[in-house]
Amino acid sequence: MNISNFLRETLQIENPALICEMLAMCKIDLIKKGKQLIRQGQQVDSVYFLVEGICRGFFSDINGKDITDSLVAQSGLPLIAATDFKAPAPISIQVLVDSRVLRISTANFESLLSRFPDASAIYQNILIWYGNFHRELKIMAYQYDTNQRYHWFLEKYPTVIDKISHKYIASFLNMSPVTLSRLIHTSDSQ
Repeated sequence: MNISNFLRETLQIENPALICEMLAMCKIDLIKKGKQLIRQGQQVDSVYFLVEGICRGFFSDINGKDITDSLVAQSGLPLIAATDFKAPAPISIQVLVDSRVLRISTANFESLLSRFPDASAIYQNILIWYGNFHRELKIMAYQYDTNQRYHWFLEKYPTVIDKISHKYIASFLNMSPVTLSRLIHTSDSQ
């Protein structure tokens, strides 16, 4: 998929002037598995949107253990550490499979926000998605047992279970890798 198609079809941008400006400012990068797009504590210099692939957001707990905070596997979703692009990143964003991402510098993105109402709509959609996503995660984490969390994951991420390390999925679902393995085995044998 080229940038123009991604902007029109996936991000649903219709304004020709905005598309023209973004074509000059955006790039689609191929990012190899394991690379971090954003590092916790560092200033974020780009806004990313997933074109294809799988990425995770994570942070380290007080003992240095990685906690997977989010998984993104749907084209068009933002890969952001937080909604405030000026603050240091509270989490890291890592690519889990070879992926393609649309990248625009935060300076260029902020310039577009100030000049195009359509760009502001993109940012509003990011805010809405971010809020809804994290609210759904909290409900899942606090109200579902391990079996329900596993089935929630299969429903929300139907193609991901065999593509990434189960340790990331277990962390994301707030369970041990052993519990996840048992749930997968039980589900496969039914």
